[in-house]
Amino acid sequence: MQTNTLDLNKFDKDSSKFMTFQEIISQLQQFWANQGCLIQQPCDIEVGAGTFNPATFLRCLGPEPWQVAYVEPCRRPTDGRYGENPFRWGAYYQYQVLLKPAPTDVQYLYLESLKSLGIEPRKHDFRFVEDDWESPTLGASGLGWEVWWNGAEITQFTYFQQMGSLELKPISAELTYGLERIALYLQDVSSFHEIQWNKRLKYGDVHYEAEVEYSKYNFDYANTSMLLSLFDTYEAEAFSCLDKDLILPATDYVLKSSHTFNLLDARGVISVTERVGYIERVRRLAQKTARAYVAQRQDLNHPLLVSPDPVTIDAGIEISTNEIVPNDSSKQSDFLLEIGTEEIPASYIQPALEQLNDLVRSTLVENRLSFEELKVFATPRRLTLAIKSIDLCQADQETEVIGPPMKAAFDDDGNPTSAAIGFAKSNAISVESLQVVTTNRGEYVSATKSEIGRKTFEILTELVPDWIHRLNFPKTMRWDNSRFARPIRWLVVLLGKDIIPVKLDRLTASRLTYGHRSLNPEPIHLLSSDLNSYIEQLRIANVLVDQTQRYADIQKKVELILAEEKCSTILDQELLTEINYLVENPQAIVGTFDSEHLELPIEVLTTYMKKHQRYFPMLKEDGTPIAKFITISNGSEGNPSVIRQGNERVLRSRLEDATFYYTEDRKSTLADKANQLKNVIFQVQLGSLHEKSKRLQKVANSIVEQLDDISLNEKKCIQRTAELCKADLTTQMVIGFPSLQGTMGKYYALASGESNDVALAIEQHYRPISSEGSLPESRIGMIVSIADKMDTIVGYFGIDERPTSSQDPYSLRRQAIGILRILQYYQLPIDLHSVIDQSVASYLDNEIEFAGDTKVAVANFLKGRFQVLLQDQGFAHDEVNATLSVLDTNHKFDVSDVEKRAKLIQVFRKRDDFDQVYSSLNRVLRILPNQPFSVSSQEIKSQLFQEEAEHKLGSLYLGFSKKMADLNEIGQYDKLLDNLAELAPAIDHFFDQVLIMTDDPEIKANRLALLSEIADYVYAICDLRELVIAPKSSS
Repeated sequence: MQTNTLDLNKFDKDSSKFMTFQEIISQLQQFWANQGCLIQQPCDIEVGAGTFNPATFLRCLGPEPWQVAYVEPCRRPTDGRYGENPFRWGAYYQYQVLLKPAPTDVQYLYLESLKSLGIEPRKHDFRFVEDDWESPTLGASGLGWEVWWNGAEITQFTYFQQMGSLELKPISAELTYGLERIALYLQDVSSFHEIQWNKRLKYGDVHYEAEVEYSKYNFDYANTSMLLSLFDTYEAEAFSCLDKDLILPATDYVLKSSHTFNLLDARGVISVTERVGYIERVRRLAQKTARAYVAQRQDLNHPLLVSPDPVTIDAGIEISTNEIVPNDSSKQSDFLLEIGTEEIPASYIQPALEQLNDLVRSTLVENRLSFEELKVFATPRRLTLAIKSIDLCQADQETEVIGPPMKAAFDDDGNPTSAAIGFAKSNAISVESLQVVTTNRGEYVSATKSEIGRKTFEILTELVPDWIHRLNFPKTMRWDNSRFARPIRWLVVLLGKDIIPVKLDRLTASRLTYGHRSLNPEPIHLLSSDLNSYIEQLRIANVLVDQTQRYADIQKKVELILAEEKCSTILDQELLTEINYLVENPQAIVGTFDSEHLELPIEVLTTYMKKHQRYFPMLKEDGTPIAKFITISNGSEGNPSVIRQGNERVLRSRLEDATFYYTEDRKSTLADKANQLKNVIFQVQLGSLHEKSKRLQKVANSIVEQLDDISLNEKKCIQRTAELCKADLTTQMVIGFPSLQGTMGKYYALASGESNDVALAIEQHYRPISSEGSLPESRIGMIVSIADKMDTIVGYFGIDERPTSSQDPYSLRRQAIGILRILQYYQLPIDLHSVIDQSVASYLDNEIEFAGDTKVAVANFLKGRFQVLLQDQGFAHDEVNATLSVLDTNHKFDVSDVEKRAKLIQVFRKRDDFDQVYSSLNRVLRILPNQPFSVSSQEIKSQLFQEEAEHKLGSLYLGFSKKMADLNEIGQYDKLLDNLAELAPAIDHFFDQVLIMTDDPEIKANRLALLSEIADYVYAICDLRELVIAPKSSS
């Protein structure tokens, strides 16, 4: 195991003393007390985070100002590791700060608080990495960041947007410090055990035994029957308190319910799916409690609603200036717009640049402003627009406005009427200036309007705010009275040397920009809008503003390191793009980790490195990893060894977790784990995951029976896969990292001696994991995937937990699209009606009561999803409707068959004889009842044919009928349509010459029987009545 030999003095020369754990707490208490915060005590009930303390949970609601700071002991049962993991315990401490309303300089305040601990940001790699935080149990959400210190997340920084599902106003800023992590790095120790609590005792002396005992209890011994009962009891008591307007006692029981859920989760008795239901129950409690608290404070007339002492520190930074230079006298000038923000999420930036580019180009054209060149740039803290040589004034223009007809504008003597006078007045010209023009409709009066071009300075004053407001982001943050991806903190708007005084809420544009947050936080004075000067001034301030240059710089540095290490230089472009928008001053640093961790599956290593730390793994040409990684620092004042060791420590922590999981999980076989599924709830009403796996075996077998070419070995593998595919959900690795479900099942299957075919199918049966994700590749994986998804859909539909237009909490739409994409891509001839029937029957075998319309509802749901899928693939809406509308519970629902018929309709519409054939066949369908006649219900009797046209159609059809039946049976719909087309002239003649609804009931029935059989073959392809036929334009 590696050890750190980092010299604390070298680590941070500004640290004047060794700071113990309790001194860190004391220093933060003093710092925030000096900013006017109330120093409050922890909550006396188990909570998973400082946010749950009523001092945050309730006090962030409503309009009353509130500034509070406190230490919060936190319990997260699933995080326990029996005291064996040096970096992760199930009980720990957070330092919580809530600032309401959020100060404009809250990021500055936060960095100052770190300085009070002896941490100098310019000597380290500090990054604000997107974290769109939410607490499902509290109905809370916020936008903000994880704050990374040399790769380690030490703080969660959030602007609350909702709490208890209520929109918040004003917006609060929450800072949640990870005290142990900060102490770990400040003291330069290698585990929580070694953190010096005071000068005599260590953290392990205080908490190690408790960590071991609570881990045993939480994971192994907690009475799950009791906990399930307690959850129900606490839930009922919370509602009872709320009914009596006892808000704070109700809050206690909300917190107790939440902790009980966490214990059940740690015991592994709640499935991934069922977690949603429990979370929703706690959320409903939190929502009702929050609403009651808001009403209570309103009834009290908001007693704290007074002007609070400002929570701010004078940063000594000029935010804006009113300096306006008189307008330039030249005809063209450069323009510069910089939107300065707090760190924007990396994934938002490139789309925002594209929007800004398109929006500006189009609006400048609309405003008759020409320019030579337009460029957009971005870093995490700024969006920049640079326009070269834009006109300083709009071009003048003349427009002709058509008025009333000549006859209406002037009387017979040539005198203007009131119509002419009114028209002239409305266009601000004299009657004498009116002209007569000849149009297609005759002679009309017209007016020529001259419009003098406006100054660009004036136009941009209006356009710039509009451009900013029209930028769309996946999520927007509310702060003050504004919305944007993250708060806008400065605005540069320069036309040549002139400031355009644009206003956004309380912010006014200036000529001040800012460099690197840590290395050059001071303002930069821009003399003009010159792009080269702007780029160079930011470069000097450690900001590489051109994203293409920054991207190339990162790529070059990483590829050079990889080549030197004889590793593959093929980079993950998605990761490279993300990192490009996480840094302003990229520096590549190589770190190492213990080679023993190379025994972990490659997917585990890369998941930890890429998704959690944004590291580049280092892989040999054959794809095997080496014990090194590359991190891209945002730059520091020297000190690369400290940044490297900080990142190594973080990765070591994560890989220790992974190794612990992997070792523990392999102590039993996957089959043993499958037996544990009996104790894991899939959904309260739908039973356990073990029961689900049994249903999957039945449904998978019903699918196999529809396929002719499945071998005996494949059948055995399908049954074994269905039995084991959910077993990895009981493993610690998957509980810790749900994205690895299936993948870990593959590795544990192989370790348990299962075949490669079964192992791969276990991994692939979750596919596709998104609407456009990769599909299973083996037929075993395909069949189990379909069975699994169908079981989930049928189950939730059966208990009336169905998607709505706005909600789909169980991702049933995604599951349905997955089934349809697999069937369509691989052209599997499977009847979904049969699969639905078997799935419903499997639930009924377990005596689960279902809604009576379950089968029909699921079939209609799948048809609706297939309609969307086909339309996305280019099929017209009416073509899809025509094809799907003939599907009912008595008609085969074969996806490949439906697609074949939809394609035939597309071809049919382009045939030369389409109009005639469509018209003829449509006449047949429209005269019959909505439900097609059953062929067996009425035999066609040729001896009852009366008219010549009737004989002709009957003879022609009966001559084709055997062939048409055979074509329909084997799905050769194109040839079937050709036969129907041959009937078209005879059908038209029949309708023109024969009275179908004759008074003779026997003859009438015979004629309808003939048309009904023809209609049955039309319906075998589609319902032509659903096609939308555009009327022919008259020549």
